[in-house]
Amino acid sequence: SPTPDIILPAYIPVVRQGSKKLLNKSGISYIAVTLDNLISYGKSLPRDIKKWAGADVNTKIILLNYGKDRRIEDIWKERHDYYRYIASIGFDLVTAINYSIWDAQPHAERLINIKRNLITFVEMQAYGIPVLPHIYWSGLKDVSRLCEWLNKYPIVETVAVDLQTLRLENDWQKAIHELGILAQQLTPMRHFLITGPTKFERIQEISSILPSFTLTNAGPIRKAAAGFYLRKDGKYEYSNAEKQLLFLSNTAQYIQLLSHPEPDQH
Repeated sequence: SPTPDIILPAYIPVVRQGSKKLLNKSGISYIAVTLDNLISYGKSLPRDIKKWAGADVNTKIILLNYGKDRRIEDIWKERHDYYRYIASIGFDLVTAINYSIWDAQPHAERLINIKRNLITFVEMQAYGIPVLPHIYWSGLKDVSRLCEWLNKYPIVETVAVDLQTLRLENDWQKAIHELGILAQQLTPMRHFLITGPTKFERIQEISSILPSFTLTNAGPIRKAAAGFYLRKDGKYEYSNAEKQLLFLSNTAQYIQLLSHPEPDQH
């Protein structure tokens, strides 16, 4: 089945439970929540997701099925119950579950997790969930296989990629290089939902390799909750201003960056 026919904004903030004071009547059209945050407040999963997040009635909510490895491993065994829960909530968009790959894993285990990511995508579609595939890879052979799969199914128009764990610069550069190769080999061009990067320099690098993408991260709302606003140079500075205003200002800076992603040459 095709991925949802939905036009995503350039930037979507990731929020946690209890963000009502920052989100209330903010006019934010989309927010994202994560699996990790959704189920970290006890065994009882929320039924009213907009009330849980503190979002306005008209705000659309994306579920990023990203979380700690132990948590998503536990879900694998009971994933169909989890799918039924997601379907009952009525999220506007959902990513497939991201089963992680790590350098320390045997490559066979990495391949299994790459496949499990795609399995959860196909299974969620069967439940009528508006889901995007989440992709991971480990080297150029995996990139080629993903390209072959995506080119076989052009109805998959949007793809999710989680870049949150790339702390080291070498790891980041390798991932960006391979993501660029993947994007170049896709026919037709795809839109990407990229989660993680907060540094302006890294966002500019993504802009240089992906013709079409949406960025989502938790930076603006977390910093605003702590009293910090984002300057035009990408650095945060403390402020006594109202925290909702800080959140809106921080979000606006990301939107501005994504509309003019080239580094300032002056």
